[in-house]
Amino acid sequence: SRFCSSDYASKSINGIRIKRVFRVTNRVLIAKYEEKLLIDVDESDYINNKPSVRKKIEYLMYCWRNNFGSQKDELYHIIRNGFNDPSLYKEKGYEEAIPFTNNLYTSDMNRMENNRKQSNSKTNNNLAYKNGYILLCKVYTNRIIDHTTGTISPHSYQENLGVKRRVASSASSYDENGDIKKCDCKTKQLEWYLFDKSIALPEYIIEYEYLNKYNSDNVFDRELSTLNVDKTILGNNVDSDEENNEEEFDLESIVTEQIHEQHLRHEELRPESISELNLHNVGLTTFDLAALLNLKNLKKLIASFNKLTSISEIALLNNLEYLDVSYNSIRNLNEIKKITRVCYLDLSNNKIQDSISLCQALKTNFPILNYLDIDKNPIKKKTKIRVLLLYMLRSLSKLNKEPINDSERDFNENKLKLSPDLVKNNSHTIFQKPRSLNYTFITDLFTDESHQNYSFSNGNMRNELNYSLNSELDFTPDVNYFEKITVLIIERQSLLKLTNIDYLVNLKYASFNDNYLTRIEGIDRCLKLEELSLENNLLQSLNGLENLENLRKLNVNNNEIIYYDDLNNRSEISFKNWDLSLPRLNYLSISNNNLTSIKFASKLPSLIEFYASLNKVKNLREIFHLKNLNGLAILDLSSNPMAFDPKYRLFLIYHLKILKSLDGTLIESMELVESKDSFGGKLTCDFIAEKFTHSRLCDIRSLEFPQCSIRLVDLGPTVEFVAEQFESLRSLNLENNNLTSFSGLIYLKNLKILCLNNNKIDCLFPKQKSQNQIQNIPEQILPSLEVLHLAFNGINDLVAFQIGRLTSLKALFLQGNEITKIEGLDTLRELRELVLDKNKIKAIGEYSFVGQGNRLLELHMEENRIRDLNNIQVLKHLQKLYVANNKMNDYSDIEKLMEMNNLYEVSMINNPISRRPHYRITMVFKIKRLKILDMIEVSEDDRIKAEIYFCEQQQLQQQPQIYFNGLVQTTPQVIATQIQNQSTLNQLENQFMALSQSPRLKPITLLEKQYVTNPQILNNNTSNKKMKNQLDKLNKDYQTRYRN
Repeated sequence: SRFCSSDYASKSINGIRIKRVFRVTNRVLIAKYEEKLLIDVDESDYINNKPSVRKKIEYLMYCWRNNFGSQKDELYHIIRNGFNDPSLYKEKGYEEAIPFTNNLYTSDMNRMENNRKQSNSKTNNNLAYKNGYILLCKVYTNRIIDHTTGTISPHSYQENLGVKRRVASSASSYDENGDIKKCDCKTKQLEWYLFDKSIALPEYIIEYEYLNKYNSDNVFDRELSTLNVDKTILGNNVDSDEENNEEEFDLESIVTEQIHEQHLRHEELRPESISELNLHNVGLTTFDLAALLNLKNLKKLIASFNKLTSISEIALLNNLEYLDVSYNSIRNLNEIKKITRVCYLDLSNNKIQDSISLCQALKTNFPILNYLDIDKNPIKKKTKIRVLLLYMLRSLSKLNKEPINDSERDFNENKLKLSPDLVKNNSHTIFQKPRSLNYTFITDLFTDESHQNYSFSNGNMRNELNYSLNSELDFTPDVNYFEKITVLIIERQSLLKLTNIDYLVNLKYASFNDNYLTRIEGIDRCLKLEELSLENNLLQSLNGLENLENLRKLNVNNNEIIYYDDLNNRSEISFKNWDLSLPRLNYLSISNNNLTSIKFASKLPSLIEFYASLNKVKNLREIFHLKNLNGLAILDLSSNPMAFDPKYRLFLIYHLKILKSLDGTLIESMELVESKDSFGGKLTCDFIAEKFTHSRLCDIRSLEFPQCSIRLVDLGPTVEFVAEQFESLRSLNLENNNLTSFSGLIYLKNLKILCLNNNKIDCLFPKQKSQNQIQNIPEQILPSLEVLHLAFNGINDLVAFQIGRLTSLKALFLQGNEITKIEGLDTLRELRELVLDKNKIKAIGEYSFVGQGNRLLELHMEENRIRDLNNIQVLKHLQKLYVANNKMNDYSDIEKLMEMNNLYEVSMINNPISRRPHYRITMVFKIKRLKILDMIEVSEDDRIKAEIYFCEQQQLQQQPQIYFNGLVQTTPQVIATQIQNQSTLNQLENQFMALSQSPRLKPITLLEKQYVTNPQILNNNTSNKKMKNQLDKLNKDYQTRYRN
C-alpha cells in the first residue's frame, strides 16, 4: 500500500530507490506532540512503548499542496516551525485539515503534476518528477474516525482529532494492454485529515528516485554505485537558516561530499584509504560518529564547532593520532575507551566540569598524549589541575597551548607522599586542649606566628606546646615517637597521598590544607582524631571518614566535593554519592564545593554549626534534611542559587525554628512572626515535599493531611505548573483543617477523591477574588473528581456555592451543613450517591432532582425537617432511601415510594409514621422489592404476615361473612347456599385464588384448584348442582385438615 506500481503504470515507472534518509529532531515539536499524546496515554506505557500505545500511532506521509509554494520551502517550514493550522488550508481552497496518506502516489501526485506542467518539454518526460522527497511523520490516530459524506471540518467533528477515508481510484492505473489493473493495495490506501497539528510529528525526510523501464545513462551514477561506501546518513535536523537556491536540499553527507570531490579528480577513493578528515562546523552529532567506523586508517580527525556531547565512538578508530573536538558540548570522557596512539587532543571550549575524572580518564585512555588543550572549560582550580595533569601525563610537552618547562616536570616523590621525615618535621604534641576562643581549630594556634611558644596553665599542672619533636633528645630509643604525636600540620607541601598516616594512633588534631589530595585514605584508622582540616585540595568525596566517631570539627572548604540529590540528573558526572555518619561532629564547613544537595547532613545528629555557602544548591526543600538536627544554631547557605529566592530567608526561619544565626546575621523576633504569617497554615509544594522527604511530587498518588491547621492551598504559580506537578494525584484528605474555600485545589485536574470534612468552607472560590478572576476559571473545575466530602462545613446555599461546576461527581457528602433547599444539582448528571443528613431541609422541591432521575441510586436525608416525600418519584432508579428522624406522618408518602421499582432499602425510623400501627406490614406489602427496612432485613415471615393481613382486610371490607385468617372459617356448605349470586361467585373465586397463593396453607387439591383456575365453571348454571356436591364433599376434608 505504501508503493503500488499500478499507480504509476501510465508514467512508465515500475520501482523506487531510496537515496538518502535524514532524521529530523525538533525538540519543541516533540514536546508539543508528547504533551498532547499523554492526555490520552499513560506515561509509563508511552515510555516503555507498550503495544497498547503502538497501535494508536501510524507513520504517514504528508501531502504537499500547490498553493503553499514550492515543496522544498514548505518542508523547511514544517521541520522548523511545525505544520500550518487547518484554517490556513481552508483559506487556500482545500479541506480545513492537514492532509496525510499511507500511499506514496497520493502524497506525491501533486508534485508530479506540477512539475509536468512547468516542464518545457511537450513530451512525457519523466525526468521532471524523477527525484522527490517524502516527509514521513509519526501521527497519533486514536481519536480519528471514518469520513463518509459531508464537509471535512473541525466543526463537523468537534470531539475528534481528525478523519480518514479511502483513496479515490486512480484513472491512470492501466496495464500495458490498456486494461484497468486490479490490485489489493487499493483497499489499504487511506487519506487522513488532521484537525490538530500537534498530533503529527515530522521525523524523517526521505530522498528517493523513481525507476522506469529504461536504464540510467548517467556515467557518474554507475561509477558511484561501485564504491563500497554507505551513503545513507541519519542526521538530527535540517538547517533551515541557510539560503539554498538550488532545486534540491542542501543536506549532503559530509563523507559522501568528500568522496564525490575525490572522484571528480579521477582519484580512486575507498574508506580504508582515508587518513585525514575535516568535519569542521557541519552540525555533527554524537549519533553521526558511527558513520566514521568504516574509516579504519583514519589518523587525523577535526570535528570542531559541532554538536558533540560524547566521543566514545571514536575509541574504535585504533589508528587515530590527531583529534580536535573543540567548541562542542562534551561534558566528560567517562565512556571513552583506551586510544593508545592519540598524541594530539583538543578539548577546549566544551562543558567539562569534573576535572578530577577528566585527569583520571586522560591518564588511563591517552597514555602517550603530547599536546592537550582543555582551556575555556568550566573547571575550577586550573592551577592545581595543571600540576596534577603534569604529574599524571609525563609525556606532555604542551598544555593549553603553553609549553611545559623542565622546572614544572621536576617532581620530588618524597614530598608528594606522607613520608616519615615529613611527619617528623611537621608534628607536635600537646597533653591538654588549649582554651582559646580566637581559633576554630587547634591547628590554627601553630600556624599563627603571634602565638608561637604559647603556654598555658591549669591549676598546678603546666603544659607547653612542643615544637621540637624532631630532636632525638625528646625520645628514648625504645619509644615509638609516632605514638606521641597529637598534632600534625602539613600545609602547602604539594601532598598527593596520605600514606602511612595510620601509624599516628594518638593523633587528635590534623591539618592538610592547600595540597593536591584527591582522596581521603588511611586516616580512618586515627580513631582519636577530633579535628580535621582539608581545605583547598582536590577532594571529590568524603569517603574514608566513616570510623572517626570522635571527630568533632571538619573543614573541607574549597575542594571539588560532589554530592547530588538522587532524583537529579547526574549524566554529566559519573559519580556515586558518599555517606557521612559522624555521631559527634558539631562543626562542618563545606563551602565552595559542588554540592547540589545537603542530604548528607541529616546523619549528623550533633551538628551545631553548618557552613555550606558557595555551592550549587537550588532547591529550597533541601533544608528539610536539617529539620531533625535539634542542636543546629548557626547555618550559612549564602551564595547558593536558592539564596536568591525572595522567600529564602523567611522560609528557612519558619522551618528551622531552632536557628539563632542565618548567613552570618542573627535572627530577630520580628522575622519569626513574619515567617509564620507567610508560611504558616499553607498547603504548598514545599509542605508536601517535607512530609514525603523527596521532591518528585508527580509520583504521589494519595495525600493525607488531617488536623494540620491548613487555612490556604497554594500549590503553584500557574495552572499548568500544578497540573504537571500533581499529574498522578488521585486522592486528597484535608479533614479537620481551617479551609474557607477550595482555593488552589481547583487546579488538580486528575483528582478523583477529595475529603474536606470539618473545615470552614462556605464557598467554592475565595471571597477576596474579583469577579473577573472567577470568570477566567473554566466552567467545569476538577474534571476528574468523583467523590467529594464536605460534611460539617458552613454551606447554606448550594447555588451560591456553585456546586454545579463539579460536573463529574458520582458521590457527594454534605451532611452537617446549613442547607435549607435542595437545588443547584441539575448539572450533576453523573451523581450516584447524595448525602444530606443533619441539615435544615423542609421539603423536596419540584426541581430538586431534575438532573438525577436516571442516575441517583442512594439518597440520605436523615435528621432534617422533612414532612412529606413529594417530588421524590422522579428518582426512578433509586435503590436506597434514608429519611429517618424527620417529620413524616402520612401513609401517602408510602404510596409515592410504590412508583420506584428499584427501591430495596428504606429507613424511616423515628418518623411519626413509623410509630403508627401496622407501619412495617404496610411498607412490606406496598413496596414489593423491599429487602431492608429500618436497618432490619425483611424476612419471608414479614411478607406472609403482610399478605395475610391485607387479604383479611380486603375480605372484611367486601364480604364480612367470608374471610380468611390463616384458616378457612367459612365452610363450603355455607358458601354453597350463596353461589347463586354472581357477585358471590366472583368473591369465591378470589378467595380460592388467595387461598391457593398462601404459603402457610397446605397445597389444595386438584378439585379446589379447578374452581380457582376455571371460573367459567361457576358461571355455568348446569354445573351449579355438581359444584354444590363437590363443595359438600370438601367440607369434611377442610374440617379434618384444619380442625386444630
